[in-house]
Amino acid sequence: MTPYITYRIFESREEAAAMQELLSKNGIPNTMEEGKAIFDTPIVGAMNIQHYFVKIPQDKFLAANAILEAAIDLNTLEVEDDYYLLSFTNAELLDLVRKKDEWGEFDYALAKKLLAERGISLGDAELKDMHEDRLQELKKTEVPEVDYIWGGYIAAVLNTLGGAGIGLYLLSAYRKLPDGTIAYKFDKDARRHGLFILILSIGVVLGHMAYCLYQSIPFSPTKVIFFGFGDRFF
Repeated sequence: MTPYITYRIFESREEAAAMQELLSKNGIPNTMEEGKAIFDTPIVGAMNIQHYFVKIPQDKFLAANAILEAAIDLNTLEVEDDYYLLSFTNAELLDLVRKKDEWGEFDYALAKKLLAERGISLGDAELKDMHEDRLQELKKTEVPEVDYIWGGYIAAVLNTLGGAGIGLYLLSAYRKLPDGTIAYKFDKDARRHGLFILILSIGVVLGHMAYCLYQSIPFSPTKVIFFGFGDRFF
């Protein structure tokens, strides 16, 4: 069974319910969950706000995208004279269409309409190629700055919480692609460093705890067995 994953996040129950109604009417199974939305940041400790999550099967993402695009009828919607897209150049509109994952369905539809009015008509095959190229672009992993990685190692020793946050971010940061699949944000080497930084942070914490325990236990055979002899006993 294909797992349900988050398709859209809304700030109100009404907006989420409207999305559910549209998806259900078009045969897309869905659920809604209420909870806290934690937004990704380089350091653990992100914004935590009440939101509503509409979830659908991962293999229905592209179909749901098509439904949302088809639901927008620009002929019945009024666009204000000062709407920002009207001042976009052709190149900017084409970039918007190519990166439609960064924009809303309305802006995407309006950009295509504006291009058509300016004599640039995009066929289905051309749009498909643009979106495929964009998908491959989003799948490419990033290489973090060397200073950031070294900072993670230093933080793991001097500030274990910060080091653990950096390590966890490098290890597990990901982006959700338009087709619902998941792609790691960083390359394998960066994720390996993230794992090492996380382990080092945990090791420093455990070492500190062991040292504190060592200092608190009075002299005993058990202490000698586990911690060895020290100058304090002589």
